[in-house]
Amino acid sequence: MTDPRPIRRFPGVSGTGRRRVALLCLALLPLLAAVPGRAQSTLAPRAGLDGFAKIGAWLPLFVSLENPGDDVAGRIEAEIGQRPSSIRYVKDVRLAAGARQRHLLLPRTDRSLRSVPVRFQGVEADVPIRFLDPGDRLVLAVSDDRSALSFLPMVPLGPPPGGTSPYRQGPSPQSARVHVTHADAAGLFDDSLAYSAVDVIALGSVPLRALGPDQRDALREFVMDGGTLVVGGGSDVARLRDPLLRDLLPVRDAVPQAVESLGALGARYGTAIPGAGAAIARATPLPGARVWVQQGGIPLIVSRSYGSGRALFFAFDYDQAPVRGWSGQIALWQEILSQGGGASVLREAEDPGPIQGYYGPQRPALASALANVRSMDFPSTRTVGLFFLTYLLCLVPLNYLVLRRLDRREYAWVTAPAIVALFCVVALAIGYQTKGRSLILYRLDVFESAPGAHSAAGTSYAGLFSPGHRRYVLEAPPGSGLHESGDAPRNPYGGGGLGGSSAVAGDYTVASGEKTRLEDVLIRMYDMRVFGSRARRDLGGAVTASLRPASSVFEGRIRNGTRQHFEGGVLVLGRRASPVGALPPGGEATVSVRIAAPAAPGGSGGPWPRPPSRPPAGPGVPENERIRAAAVSALQDAALKVANPMEPVLIAWGTTGSSPVRVVGARPRETSVGVYVLHLDAPHLAAGRGLSLPAGMVSGRIAGIGPQSHTSGDGSIYLQGGSVVKEFRVPSGMPVRRLGLHWEGTWTRSARPAAKQLDLSLRDARTGRWVAVPASASGAGGTAAVPDPRRFVEGGSGRVQVRLAAPGEWYVLRRLEISINNPG
Repeated sequence: MTDPRPIRRFPGVSGTGRRRVALLCLALLPLLAAVPGRAQSTLAPRAGLDGFAKIGAWLPLFVSLENPGDDVAGRIEAEIGQRPSSIRYVKDVRLAAGARQRHLLLPRTDRSLRSVPVRFQGVEADVPIRFLDPGDRLVLAVSDDRSALSFLPMVPLGPPPGGTSPYRQGPSPQSARVHVTHADAAGLFDDSLAYSAVDVIALGSVPLRALGPDQRDALREFVMDGGTLVVGGGSDVARLRDPLLRDLLPVRDAVPQAVESLGALGARYGTAIPGAGAAIARATPLPGARVWVQQGGIPLIVSRSYGSGRALFFAFDYDQAPVRGWSGQIALWQEILSQGGGASVLREAEDPGPIQGYYGPQRPALASALANVRSMDFPSTRTVGLFFLTYLLCLVPLNYLVLRRLDRREYAWVTAPAIVALFCVVALAIGYQTKGRSLILYRLDVFESAPGAHSAAGTSYAGLFSPGHRRYVLEAPPGSGLHESGDAPRNPYGGGGLGGSSAVAGDYTVASGEKTRLEDVLIRMYDMRVFGSRARRDLGGAVTASLRPASSVFEGRIRNGTRQHFEGGVLVLGRRASPVGALPPGGEATVSVRIAAPAAPGGSGGPWPRPPSRPPAGPGVPENERIRAAAVSALQDAALKVANPMEPVLIAWGTTGSSPVRVVGARPRETSVGVYVLHLDAPHLAAGRGLSLPAGMVSGRIAGIGPQSHTSGDGSIYLQGGSVVKEFRVPSGMPVRRLGLHWEGTWTRSARPAAKQLDLSLRDARTGRWVAVPASASGAGGTAAVPDPRRFVEGGSGRVQVRLAAPGEWYVLRRLEISINNPG
């Protein structure tokens, strides 16, 4: 039966009451609409250096914030990569009501990206970036005129110096390019990390009075870390007395002077300078400075090393008439940009190359010197074999015999797991004894200095070994650029992977402030992650060498004028290496490096260099000696590839200072090693007019490998209708009267006799074209005398590029070298 009474939706509330509530709500609506919502902060990020970036460099990100609402506190975040292996760069900020702020973040671009996302308080914006190709140069023109040095993109650089790796595959590299970005003096950075993608800073004639202390320190550190600083002169010599320039410039006592012409400059670079008269700054070169051009006793271009970089002084103002618009500037800047800051052994050793291992990219050799130190502590093969043999004997025959004798074979289901558990405990105890239970910080400090420099710059590596599965916080001084060194390889099966690491690359936070902090760094049990930071050292003097060629050797003495105590070293000259004893401060050592050596087996080659010896390993070798030997081996290998053949390089080891990296909340046991790469000035070698360099003495490296070609683990190159380009460097100041090519290889068994043909050519430094060279071959090796050799030597850099092609069949290239002024 249905109830006829109406249903009340709001029991106890009459219809009149409901109407009153509705009217009250309508009356309150205007008041609710008038309540202001919380205003959102605005975010406007942009990339410095016009968005140009390099892999492995720090990218300056300017983040502008505006807060129209109440006080707010939050974190600016820039994320590099994709999770779970991304790296987050953060900075804590507080914004007062109505405040506007601009902050600088410095994320490290370890991989090629199109943009970087930046976030703050729920607001996100993408910042586009432009990655430079390997070998490209980036010039920062400091000027109020955005058109300054606008001609630099027309400067030809040729293929990238040295290519990207000795194992580069694919087509030969395209010509490197020059890119220009602009800033005024007030826009210069106050952190040298922001200049890490810049090759040259051209200050021109801008005044420096407005620069703050941090901006001055950043410029000084930029040069010390390997950059090139170009300073123009002109009539305004007062700014040259600025303390910053007085410290960096290769000249002193500048005074204004008017000259009728700059004829010497035009003659040097092949084009006369139009116009009559110019205002210059006449100055006196400092000891050790190099005068590029002088006119009537007045130095027009002077350079000097500073740390790992150099400073160039132009007596004229390159941004004013008559030099501005002069076509010879292209040749001038080509010489500056081709030379760069000199060959860096440290950068070569830090370059992992593009080779992909099974678990991902290779780790740089210097970082591996730390990462592999714990993996060397394995028990001997005999111990492991005895352990497994004992385990098998106990698990099966002994277990069965004992249970049968006791007539309790049904207990096997208990005794077998017990034996397995017992041996697992024993294995863990052995691993615990081998790996240890202490938190250990392994440190490797590597410094590099230019000839005659009293300071050195480099990298401080820190390998943190964890006895347990934990997260850590690492701390370093601001501006040190603390980062994980190389991509930690990711093993899908959870094993050690390359270098003994199973940690996931990235996946941590970099917080900037009074200190640089790496937060939430996960290190698994008995694992290690390696980190790097910038380091600089005041040597208090320079190491000098006095070497002369004598018969088949270079001999002389090395003097340690620094405050450092070197326990030993290796002297690398050309493609040869010789041990050096201890060098205390003020001490000297006699050295002798052979020029010639027995020919390589099988061939027409010559004195090919031996590969560096393998570092010692095993539990009996102290850890610091293992690290030192591995680092010296990597640096010696790099020096053999890139060092100037007539510039001796001393790789020495000795004491090091305190660690810049600290583990927050822990006190790890430390093991530290210091290695120094010291480029020595040997004027007697470069000035040797009668000096000849046989094949194997001139430094060279692979600049490109063509298609249908690949490399092998021993450095051989397999050519099947392809080609290889190798680049050499002639010593600075050495006249080239004769140039010889020497190669050695083998044809595959399937090669037809009619197709066994090699094409040899050199790149003309003036026209950029490849010129064929007639060669005489004996079997698979041969020699060739190059006619008119000077045309193939690039001015300034001394580069010689050789291309060898096998258009027909498979050819295995073992060696390709050049000789200079060698009668044979």
